[in-house]
Amino acid sequence: MVKRRMRLSGLRRVICVFVLPSSLLAAESNDASPPLNKATEAINKVFAQYAPSTLLLPLNDQPVHASVRPLYGSALKPVQDSFSARQQKNIEASLHALSGVVHARDRLANALGIEEKWWWPTGIDHLKINAILTKDALTGRTENPDEMSISSPKLVNRHLEVTIQEDYNEHGQDRILGHGHRTSLVTFVPEKNSWVIDEIKTTTTDAYGDITTETLTERLHEALKRFDNAKRAIERLPTSIEIRKGTKPGD
Repeated sequence: MVKRRMRLSGLRRVICVFVLPSSLLAAESNDASPPLNKATEAINKVFAQYAPSTLLLPLNDQPVHASVRPLYGSALKPVQDSFSARQQKNIEASLHALSGVVHARDRLANALGIEEKWWWPTGIDHLKINAILTKDALTGRTENPDEMSISSPKLVNRHLEVTIQEDYNEHGQDRILGHGHRTSLVTFVPEKNSWVIDEIKTTTTDAYGDITTETLTERLHEALKRFDNAKRAIERLPTSIEIRKGTKPGD
């Protein structure tokens, strides 16, 4: 397995070049596997550094800073075809659930005669929603990497596996908390004569040394669950405000 390690300065696209073992080249030429450059293209698209931006996300009236790819339709559409049909359904389900939260909030605001875009129903924690929106659900990133290494693909039971190692600085509100490390095991499956990403298993060691492991499937399902829970909670709220008149003592 051959790795290429790169230091990332500024915000530029990751260009991944696989140096393939001769055994893998032979396997590709002897059977009907899709061309390996399709896997390269998918890695380049999905794991490229996302330029930090200030954008207006759903359920916010003020621009929000996003340092990585947000869970938002316009940010996900350009890379969605790099994923398997299974994961594309999960992505679409998450975006559909987000739209459900937005529509539920808007319906309640209209029913109550509230026109302010900043308004959020009492008892619904919109900060938890924002936390999901501003994390890269595809790669598990909360910060762009400073250094990255990408392994050559390994053929395992007609699947391809690529390991990506990332070092990054973890930022707090007004300071750098320390260094973190993230390992992503990317599994490709063949679909329609192309290699597409079917799973990403992410293991992160944060600045405090805490280790977490999660998958792309789990991240998308968690987003879907939180959006659905928020939508149902909003729909249970009263659509009118009862104003009680005061009573005199003794009445």
